[in-house]
This record gives sequence, C-alpha cells and structure tokens, in this order.
Amino acid sequence: MNVDISTTQGHREKSRIISIDILRAIAIIGMMATHFGFTKTNTFTLFRPSSWTSLPVGHSAAAFGIVAGISACILYSSAQQKQYSETEIKYIFITRGIALLVIGEILRLIVAIPIEILSTYGLVFISLAWILPMLARNKFIL
Repeated sequence: MNVDISTTQGHREKSRIISIDILRAIAIIGMMATHFGFTKTNTFTLFRPSSWTSLPVGHSAAAFGIVAGISACILYSSAQQKQYSETEIKYIFITRGIALLVIGEILRLIVAIPIEILSTYGLVFISLAWILPMLARNKFIL
C-alpha cells in the first residue's frame, strides 16, 4: 500500500510503502532485542513459550537484509523514473552507503556491539552504485 503525502499546494512530495516501513520497524526492534540481550536462548520452539524471546535471533537480520534489498531496488527504480543520470544514481547510493557505514561504526564504538550489520549494508549500498546500473544495462532488472 502506498501512501501519498501531499502538501497544501497540492503537489506530491513523497510516497511511502507502509508495509516496508512496518517490516523495517519489526526488524530494528528484533535487532535491538538480539543485540541488547533480551533473548534468553538461541533456539525457538513453537510449543515452548519460554523460548519465544529467541525468535528475533537470526530472523531479524534476515528481515533487515530483505528490507535493505527491496529498498535498494525501489530507490534505483525511482531514480530511473525521475530520469536521473547514472552519475546521480551512483551519488545517491554512495552517500546512503557512507551514511550507513558511519552510523554502523559509531554504534559499534558507542554500544560495543560485536556484530553490527549496518556497516556491512553500507558497503553493500556503495557497491550497488556500480552493480545496479550494470545489471540494468544488461536487462537483468526489469
């Protein structure tokens, strides 16, 4: 479901996909639960309620990765529809990647999280600056 956010002048500012935002929020909450030790065990068993706190372990990282991939495709498609040049698209992906990398490294230093995934996603977004245009030129992305 897309939500159109219009200004008082009537022109369109941004369109959000609510389901992606909800999945992103769930993934972030799950990552926080995993990193800050809210989980008691690493094994989830459906019929053992005491293990339900372990549900975010591993699953939230996968959800976060899926959301990042979908967001990257939406970002690239949106930039193409707006007829941005390949250089402008690369700039968008590189700046987003650098932002994720910096936030990830700051979190790693401040919170002392041993395995922090934002830095990895930052590097992935930086590499997508070259990979997505190459795939689009070869018609691998519709």
